[in-house]
Amino acid sequence: MHQIVDNPKCLDEILDFIVDAFFIVNHQGQILKVNQNAVDILKYSKKELLKMKLEELEVEHQVLKDFDIPATEESYSVECKLKTATGQIKHFEITVTEVDKLEEEVFLIFAHNITQYKEKEIELKQTCRENKDFVDELRKQKNRINTILQTSMDAFWIMDIEGYILETNEAFRNMFGYSLMEIMNLNININDLDVTRDKVSILEKLQGIRYEGKDRFETKYKCKNGNMKDLEISVTYVETLDEPIFEVFARDISERKKKEKALQRTQKQLVQSEKMAALGRLVAGIAHEINTPIGVGITAASHIADETKSIIDLYNDNNMKREDLENYLKTILDTSDMILKNLDNASELISNFKQVAVDRTDNKKRKFKLKEYLKDVLVSLKPKLKNTKHKVKINGADDLEVDTYPGAISQIITNLTVNSLRHAFEKQEQGVIKIDILEKDKVVELRYSDNGRGMAEEEKEKIFDPFYTTKRGQGGTGLGLNLVYNLVTSTLNGKIECDSKLGEGTTFTILFPKEGN
Repeated sequence: MHQIVDNPKCLDEILDFIVDAFFIVNHQGQILKVNQNAVDILKYSKKELLKMKLEELEVEHQVLKDFDIPATEESYSVECKLKTATGQIKHFEITVTEVDKLEEEVFLIFAHNITQYKEKEIELKQTCRENKDFVDELRKQKNRINTILQTSMDAFWIMDIEGYILETNEAFRNMFGYSLMEIMNLNININDLDVTRDKVSILEKLQGIRYEGKDRFETKYKCKNGNMKDLEISVTYVETLDEPIFEVFARDISERKKKEKALQRTQKQLVQSEKMAALGRLVAGIAHEINTPIGVGITAASHIADETKSIIDLYNDNNMKREDLENYLKTILDTSDMILKNLDNASELISNFKQVAVDRTDNKKRKFKLKEYLKDVLVSLKPKLKNTKHKVKINGADDLEVDTYPGAISQIITNLTVNSLRHAFEKQEQGVIKIDILEKDKVVELRYSDNGRGMAEEEKEKIFDPFYTTKRGQGGTGLGLNLVYNLVTSTLNGKIECDSKLGEGTTFTILFPKEGN
């Protein structure tokens, strides 16, 4: 050992083979010797290090603190931080051994660089803290979600891909009448609840939801006691770590369905009342219209009776002249002609009314020429049009024959015409209504238009809604155009569109098959 110490070059070579940083330090902490690894790690030169005390490198003075008692031969290890020439802090595991066999009592210090290990350890601890925070937050979220689901007014359940129910909330148990133990032990399948589909259809539905990811629909489920409930179902497919599942929410809409059915019944009754009211107005109008020719006929017949009595009196008194007979015969001829013309008018009105009225009440499908029939409908509307200056024009092929429901056509044209008179021409004395008929590829296009006041966008959007009217309290029911919409879409199996701008009139375009179903 003395030979090695006495030969500095030999000692330096030995120390440079040590992979750790190495220091020889006296009791005052003065650095006496370092190896090359210490230079490389701490970024100081050998000269700089040999002028320094160990405590100048230490961030916390703890390497020599346990060696204040002299003559000890013990060694010990401790972790510490040393500061490099660049200011970087590095972690070391220090092994210190006191040697008193030399001329001067010194410490041999081996410093193993554990900076990377410490950084990884700190990183790992940080990750653990973050994971713990994440797990804690996940647990809190799970508790919150579980609380929400358990207190939800809607039924909630989780089921596997075959439809077996795995977990439910309290609302599910209350809705269907099953206890928690029954759900756990009975192995309930959604097939036991759904009364609208068989098992194959349910599996096909679930397969479709797996493909789409989610779905919302209405259905009917059976409770434990046999009662049926209308439900709105929302299903989401979820890929979990354990197994794929379906998360299902169900809302009881039984009361809403009952109200909807009641509303539909009421609406049907109102629509039927509107039809009967329209027919009543038609009867009243035709009766008024027939009254004129019948009245003229009665007056003419009464005049013939009076003239005949007068000529008989002249004949009986032998005062009849040739001129009297000629005047009488002329009067009879003219008056008879007047009676025939008025009776013909009355007969035409009655015939048209009879056909239109039968079509509306019977509503059977038959073949008829559309343009000719529309003219008959307009005759029935004559009472509404004759005291106005409005004109109605019908354009289209005379020979266009359709096989559909004439009653629906009659009601549609009547309601549209009444709508124009009541709304479009409210402040307009001379309006024009055009009815254009076209046929292409066995589809009939009936375009009804007027040059009235038109409609604002917000009016147009609601025009076919039931009970929507701008004449509330003035005789408007709001069912006229709703009835038109239903007749076009349901009875004629067609489509209707409304195009209108304020101040530019309104056009209704109706498309329906030439041969109805």
